[in-house]
Amino acid sequence: MELGQKNWYAIYTRYRCEKKVMETMLSRNVEAYTPLLTRKVQYSKKVKTHHYPLLPNYVFVRISDAEKIKVLNTQHVVSFVMIGAELPKVRQQEINWLKKIVGENQAVEVLPKLDAIGEKVEIVSGALTGLKGQLVQINNKKEFIVKLESMAFNLKLSVEATQLRLIPSRVA
Repeated sequence: MELGQKNWYAIYTRYRCEKKVMETMLSRNVEAYTPLLTRKVQYSKKVKTHHYPLLPNYVFVRISDAEKIKVLNTQHVVSFVMIGAELPKVRQQEINWLKKIVGENQAVEVLPKLDAIGEKVEIVSGALTGLKGQLVQINNKKEFIVKLESMAFNLKLSVEATQLRLIPSRVA
């Protein structure tokens, strides 16, 4: 790795501290991102808008190796997200997909890591064009499972069948 090269990493935060950690990181000149969804709640006399994290307890930071200690010493940061003994880098493309997904205001649901059974497909129209995943049948709806390869979770999006293209499987 080049000296000073910055990569994206996921950090694990204390419960309901994602926005606070992100604000602290930004005030310390550390690039940080947490995908926030917006939900409007109707109360008896008013409507209130709430912003809540798509991925509870996760914040993404773009840092160099020298900044890792600075991140770990931040209040409410528990640890870096590790897979086994490895500290995985999150690809810029995956951060871009999260930004697009949140910006689409679609119904998005986070699922635990699983191996979905089904055909591999690609979204061919709309803002998420190029996103690849697997198709599953749930409650007579076609749901698109987006596997973020460097993280241990999946995102489930409702996508029209006309927006999908089957990716042919390779025959050996």
